[in-house]
Formats: sequence, structure tokens, C-alpha cells
Amino acid sequence: MECRKLTYFPLPALGEPIKYLLVYSNLDFEDIKIPLMTWMEVKNDFPFGQLPIYEENGKVVNQSVAIMRYLGKKCKLNGNNDWEDLEIDAIADTIKDLINKLIGGHYTKSASQQKLLQESILNDTLPFYMKKLDAVAKENNGHMACKRLTWVDFYVAGALNYFFSFPFIKKDLWEENPHLKAVRENVLMLPSIKDFRQKNPEDQKAIMDWFQFSGKPTLPYSQGYTVVYNFSSSVSRIILRVNVQIKMTSIKVRYFDIPARGEPIRLLLVYGGEDFENDKVDVRKWPEIKQTLTFGQVPVYEENGHIINQTTAIIRYLGRKYKLGGNTEWESLEIDSVADNYIDFQQKIVQWHYIKSANKKKECREVLVNETIPFYLERMEKIAKENGGHLALKRLTWADFFFAGMIDYFSWMADLDLLKNYPSLKAVKENVLNLPMIKKWYENNPVNMEVSKFILEFTGKCTED
Repeated sequence: MECRKLTYFPLPALGEPIKYLLVYSNLDFEDIKIPLMTWMEVKNDFPFGQLPIYEENGKVVNQSVAIMRYLGKKCKLNGNNDWEDLEIDAIADTIKDLINKLIGGHYTKSASQQKLLQESILNDTLPFYMKKLDAVAKENNGHMACKRLTWVDFYVAGALNYFFSFPFIKKDLWEENPHLKAVRENVLMLPSIKDFRQKNPEDQKAIMDWFQFSGKPTLPYSQGYTVVYNFSSSVSRIILRVNVQIKMTSIKVRYFDIPARGEPIRLLLVYGGEDFENDKVDVRKWPEIKQTLTFGQVPVYEENGHIINQTTAIIRYLGRKYKLGGNTEWESLEIDSVADNYIDFQQKIVQWHYIKSANKKKECREVLVNETIPFYLERMEKIAKENGGHLALKRLTWADFFFAGMIDYFSWMADLDLLKNYPSLKAVKENVLNLPMIKKWYENNPVNMEVSKFILEFTGKCTED
């Protein structure tokens, strides 16, 4: 008999869609709830200090979206082919982006910074995202992808319901977006979910009490960086639905001429022996190019006339295509989990890099260098050592390409050799970059240090005292 455990707080939020998927699949599980006020005492007992945690037959993983994807496949709520899986992943990552922005507005502890963030969210972020998400739901007949029920619908119904309730929002986003509301209702009216909710009603008073406690600014501006939840205004991606004329090649990657988010995609295509158009976006023309993209984001991946974004979703798709994924659903979950933890690490560095106050940036660097970076890299080093110079499964997977393609750029961004004291992680990078086809690629396509330096200096420049 399989043993399953889900550990989360006594709130819906990120744990709820996982519960819904377990209930829908008729899978028994133990629902473990960690009291909110004791979390800091036990935080370090969990992988990467995060919840929810999912356990199955003694194996433990974190990262909520990765867990949902795994359970979605178990109950046949995934795509019917790799491209459909990519569409589902892309919209899930978009929802995660929106949630992170809402979290940033609620949990920021500086009163002045919180006010600015919340105004930006209400005036810009929410109108932007809600219009697009509601249009996606309309196009898919009350679902978020594939015109049918998939696991990403459970993400909408289980998680957005909570985050749309943040007190600063002060309006009913569901009523303003009827097609997105239909996605939620299509999940909540499923007999098994309806029965589960009746037997396990949300404690609305406890939720409101937590909102009031957790959303109260308590720190002066100089300490505003010490936020429990991650927030990065520079990361904002969504599925693109644009019809274009195919030119020259059937595969095209559009990104800046830097080894950041586009690089793992390029390296996977090289590994797969694909001919592709490497469309390098001119940073000087970016403002006008940005307006031509549905969500103003790159990288963008095109295959046989189909266009999509969301970096991790694209990398996962190519990883499966080139047999660099898991051989079982659990192995795929392991890869997804470590990749999502790597994203969390990247965003901490991005968040520091974009601070505009020189004094605040200097102060926050101590936390970044002495606490944040060691916290993540020590855990990832242990994983890489256990897996013989890989990030999962003791063999080459797409997670290794994800890591190797971007780690140097984030070292430059942090102004620190991130791999200096981590030999196993260095081996992950070298195991990818020393592949014959990758070495040949870089001989003919060397990293453009001039553009990389310009972008890093421009984006990291402090403009406030």
C-alpha cells in the first residue's frame, strides 16, 4: 500500500491544489499541518526550507508546481503530447509569476515599499495579467490549456482563490474575469472536490487573522529586503499565442546575446543536433521590440509555426524530446524539483542585483553572500555530490543544462565566483560544457562579453541614495 504525506500550513494557498489533485485521483494521503507561528523553529528541517512537502513511500520532494505536474500525470490530467505538456507548463509558470508578485505586495515589511508595490500591482500588474489570463480561459472554453480539464486548472482553483483574497486587492477579481472564474468553478464543482471541501471547510477567520498579521509592515525601509517570500519584478512570463510565417528554419530561439535564460535552450538544441535560427535581440532596440511581444518577454521559442515562452517549460519540453528527462514520473518530479529550487536561488540574486539604492544594496549584499548563497549552494552541492556530478538521477538530465547554461551569468551578476567552493556543482557545469557538440558550439559562438557586461552594468546601476 502506498504511503503519501502532504505537509503544509493550515491555510489553502500552495498546498490546496495538491490536495485537490490527490482527492480527484482518489489517492489516500496524510494531511500534515505545520502551525504558522512555529514555522521558523522547524524551517531548516525541510529541504530548502520550504513548504509544501510531498512524500510518497519515503521519498520526499518540495516545489508545488513540480508536485502538481507529477500528480497531474498520475491522474491523466496532463497533455496528450509533448507540446500540450509545454502549453500546460507555460501557463502554470505564468500563474506562479503572478502569485509571486501578489506575495511581494503583501509580505514586504517596509511600509513605504509595500505601498509602492501594492499600487503597482493594482494599477499595472493585475490589469495586465487578468486580461491575458481571462482571454486564455475564454479561448480554452473555461480551462487554462488544451480546451479541457488539466492539472493547471487545479492550480487556479486551489491557489488563486487564496491569493486573490489578499486585503490590499479590495475587489472581486473572479467577478471581473468570468472566464477565469469558470475555470475555478469547473474544478470546485467536481463531485470529489465538492465533497472534500464540505468535509474540510476553510477557516476564514484564521485566514483573515493571518493576512492581518503577515501583511503588517514592521521593518524600516533599510531592512525591507529581509522578506520571507521571494519577489522579482524582473521575471514575468506567459504563454504566447501568435500566428507567424516560418522563415528559413522550423526552429527559432529569440533572446538577447547573453548567456542567461536563453542559453540552456540553445545548448539543448545543440545537444539534440537541431538546426535553429539564433535570433539575437538587439538591446538598443529592445523597447520597440518589447511592444511587439504579447507579454513583452524573451526568450521566445518557435517550432513549426508554434510560438511559446516560459524558459523552464521550454527546457523541460526539449529535455523530454532529447531523452534527458526521467524514466518514471517520480524521476521527472525529482528533476522538476531541483530545477525549481535553482530558479528560487537565481531570483534571490536577481532581486539583489536590481536594488536601486546604493546603501540598501550594500547592506543586503552581506545577507546575500553570507546567508542566501551558502544556504542554496550547500544543499545543491550535496545533491550534485550524491548524483556523481549531476543534479538528479546520477546521470545527465535537462536540469544539468539549465544549471550549466546560466551559472556563469549569475556569478557575474552576483560579482562572485559561485562555484569556487563547490566542486560537485562545478562538475555539473563541466559535464555539460565539455560535451563535444557543446564545445564546438562555443568555438563558433563565443559568449559576447561586451553585451553581457553592458547589460549587467546597466541593470545593476544604483540610481537612488
